[in-house]
Parts: sequence; C-alpha cells; structure tokens
Amino acid sequence: MKSKLISVITVVYNNVELIEDTIKSVLSYERDSFEYIIIDGGSTDGTVEVINKYLDRISTFITEKDKGIYDAMNKGISHSNGTFVYFINCGDRLLNLPIKELSDNISNDINCFPVELSSGKKLIPSNGFMLKLKNTLPHQGCFYKKSKDLKYDLDYKVFSDFNLNQQIYQKKGKIVVFSEPVVAFHDMGGISHDKKYSKEIFKVVNNNFGVKYKFFSWVYFKKRGLIHRFKNI
Repeated sequence: MKSKLISVITVVYNNVELIEDTIKSVLSYERDSFEYIIIDGGSTDGTVEVINKYLDRISTFITEKDKGIYDAMNKGISHSNGTFVYFINCGDRLLNLPIKELSDNISNDINCFPVELSSGKKLIPSNGFMLKLKNTLPHQGCFYKKSKDLKYDLDYKVFSDFNLNQQIYQKKGKIVVFSEPVVAFHDMGGISHDKKYSKEIFKVVNNNFGVKYKFFSWVYFKKRGLIHRFKNI
C-alpha cells in the first residue's frame, strides 16, 4: 500500500453505542492524506456489524482477541503505513486533521494539538517540566512519527501512553505543541479517569525519572485533589 501522511487508528471492544459516531467523524474527511485502521478486540455486542457497514472506506479492519487496549494499539501501529500514527479511539471524535501543520513538521517525533474534553474544557498540550509529573500530551491530540521504537509497554494497563511520552521526552525527542487547531473531542468516561488506577501514574514516573520525581508527582496530585475538594465544599 502506498504510504500516507497519517495512519488514523481506532481501537474498540464491545462498544456498539459509540463506535459509529467515532467512525463517521473520521470518514467525514477526504482520504487522500490518511488511511483508516480499526482494531477490534473480538466484540460480541454488535460492534463488528456496525464496522462492517463501512468496510469499503476502511483500509484495514482486524477483529480478534487481544491483551488489552495497548496490545490493540500496538497492533494498529504494526499495520500502519503512514508517516504519522494517530489514535482516535472509540468514544472520541475527530474534529480536525492538521494536514498542513504535519506536512510542515515532518521530522518531529510528536506533533501535539489541543483536545476538547467532554467536561466542556479545552486541554492545551504542553512540553516541559510538568511532563515529568503528569501526562501533558493527550494521545487524542498526538501525531507520532512512526519508527521502530514507537510501541506501547504492556506492563502498564492504563497509562502506557504517558510512559511513551515520557520516554520520548527523556531521549530528547523533538516534541512540538500547537495551540490550534483543536483536533479531537475526548470522552472522559474511559478507564484512564478512574481514580483506582492513579497509582500507575507514579509507577511510570518512578521508572522513567526516579523516586524524587515520583514524590513531586504525588505532591502535585495531592495538592490538586485538595484544591478540588475545597472548591466543592
């Protein structure tokens, strides 16, 4: 297959209620500059039947059991042909394809754009010290330059995207952030917003930057939690 500028990838498992909106948001754009890949984890709830309606406009569709979301995302990367890899997973919606910005910044390891959250807020990415403490680069806004090192660590169940961003930052990869355009709508109902998995954040920080930054990260989130609590009193 001829290489495209972008490989847009959606991973999904048993989410028949949301998958069609995600697919439609991607297929509303002209396909000259991107391919569309969908990786399904072996859904049994009707998700596959919805996807089948659009097969003539999907470059690659795979449905089979996997080891979780990051295994599926790695599978999507392995089947991609684009210069950049971009994930818009089930429940999220594509709002813009930044063709010009990507074409003008072809050598960057990550080009990252703002994301609209289901809370109504606009999340603007940042690349600096705070990336050592929390994930300041939402994957719904990140276009990753494809390389042999682009792979999610399956040791992390929820925050492997954070780990990948930290590793690229740690290796002094070229990460460029943009203030416009907003490229995606992100549904915050996913597993990464479940507080019971928050300890994995500190595991990521500790493994990449050591115990000192793990402590700084813990202080940051503790302070943020206290501020939120007082605001709601």
